[in-house]
Amino acid sequence: MSESTSLAWFRRDLRLHDNEALAAACDADGVLPVYCLDPREYGDRPFGGSDSFDFDKTGAHRARFRLESLSDLRASLRDRGSDLVVREGTPESVLPELAATVDADFVTVHTRPTPEESSVESAVERGLRDDGVDLRRFWGCLLYTSLMARG
Repeated sequence: MSESTSLAWFRRDLRLHDNEALAAACDADGVLPVYCLDPREYGDRPFGGSDSFDFDKTGAHRARFRLESLSDLRASLRDRGSDLVVREGTPESVLPELAATVDADFVTVHTRPTPEESSVESAVERGLRDDGVDLRRFWGCLLYTSLMARG
């Protein structure tokens, strides 16, 4: 029987503890943890209608916190004999490319209930589907889901 490989796509939930998407990725024989620094999440973005103004999508404090969190996640993974691949680029281009490189069978992710993030997930799913790779979504960010899982 051939070995299976997965990508664990980290987004907002940069933790190992109680991470259902990561646990599911670990069902494969090999796991590649991945984080994409999506350029669309940084820099000025327009906000509003005709009187629109620009705002900083990810401010300096949030960007610093995210980088510190990624560093901590990488250290935690290394303590367990793994690592974190961090790539700059849109997930819909980075993830299918990495999946093809490692011959991944599936990608796991914590899904998000926002239009912007759902759109990115759908684009990733389309890119993966071309190579026969499944995108497996898990709810990990909602209190209701967490309470229901505890019974």
